[in-house]
Amino acid sequence: MRRPALLLAIAQILVPSGVLAELPGGALSRAAAFVGTIRDNGCRMTTGEADSRLAPMGFTPEETRAYARIMLDAGVATVDAEGGTLVLSQALCAADPAVDRTIFSDLLSDAPDPVLEQVQAFGVQGVSALLWLRYRDAGCVIDVSDTEKAVADLTETVALDAGFPQEMSDAARAALKDLVGAFIASPGPRFAAEPGRLVAQDCTP
Repeated sequence: MRRPALLLAIAQILVPSGVLAELPGGALSRAAAFVGTIRDNGCRMTTGEADSRLAPMGFTPEETRAYARIMLDAGVATVDAEGGTLVLSQALCAADPAVDRTIFSDLLSDAPDPVLEQVQAFGVQGVSALLWLRYRDAGCVIDVSDTEKAVADLTETVALDAGFPQEMSDAARAALKDLVGAFIASPGPRFAAEPGRLVAQDCTP
């Protein structure tokens, strides 16, 4: 018999921190809806109930796992001994639904941001290497005559080519933009800086 996937993910307490890498836009409202649905279900939810109630609301396994992980780490929810039921704490169960957004705002602000960590680890060297690989097969020249536009465009390019989530946090996107800006200012040996443009080295147009 197939075990329902949605709350099966919730039941895995030791999920990797990467599940927090991307929460959708409107995360606070989604989190409040997540908690509210469990509260309306008697403050607990089994795997079967999750598939029938959360999945139709558009909750993905990744999103559900992220919210559950935050709640478990914060001690406002537990998973039963059999690993099949997510249970809200007594305090969260009894809380006014109107404050669910506030509760999750505090929890989300304390949650790790793996994408930010990945961006920081990528560094300017990673940006330079990735853009060299792209532009050596795309004309060899990066137009940076409009620095602001170049930073914005190259940030999107790097995010896409590096596989960073499209809906990364504001902090992660700002960090990536900073890296791209630093690359434009000092592109390193893979590019020759010329007025208004960067030219990829060892490249045939």
